[in-house]
Amino acid sequence: MYQLGGNTLYLRGDWAAMFDKHSWTLVPDEKILLEIIRKLINLKKHRKNVAAYEVINKGTYTYNFVAFDLEGIPITRLPDDSGFPSPERCITYLPPYNSFPTLLLPLHPYLAIHRAIKAFDLYNPVTDEHIQMHNHLRRIRDLWLELAEYTDSQRSSVMVPRSSPGAKRKSSPPESMPKRARRA
Repeated sequence: MYQLGGNTLYLRGDWAAMFDKHSWTLVPDEKILLEIIRKLINLKKHRKNVAAYEVINKGTYTYNFVAFDLEGIPITRLPDDSGFPSPERCITYLPPYNSFPTLLLPLHPYLAIHRAIKAFDLYNPVTDEHIQMHNHLRRIRDLWLELAEYTDSQRSSVMVPRSSPGAKRKSSPPESMPKRARRA
């Protein structure tokens, strides 16, 4: 079991360790990434920032498995149906895992995006699909940072990567304000 925010991913110990090292990650489906980008652009246009769950609801979403550094490990899975587990029913996926199926998970996309950004920043995307994913992830991070500039009274909360430069900038008082008021 792997705790990520208020979400739980059930992972075997070795897969949790590789997840922690960013050897692999989960990226929301492109449709979800584009929906988030559209909503964040709209919020920016209206100079408004809201909580993650106001941008995209809790629910079950489709994720892509992206491997970076699995050292050629084959992945063996049972089909997603509810049939009886048996070795004959197992499916093995070999690197580069192109035929690995998408995953339906009750994981909020913001949490997956935050982790995926870190993983993509550590490894260079190789395929065109991964480059496109990385571009969408960076666009979302940039929008998070832009929206984080609004004051607390203008927003309820947003999940901004803590390690990002400028995420906690203090705004200076307006120059038109008297010096005594600015010091207060």
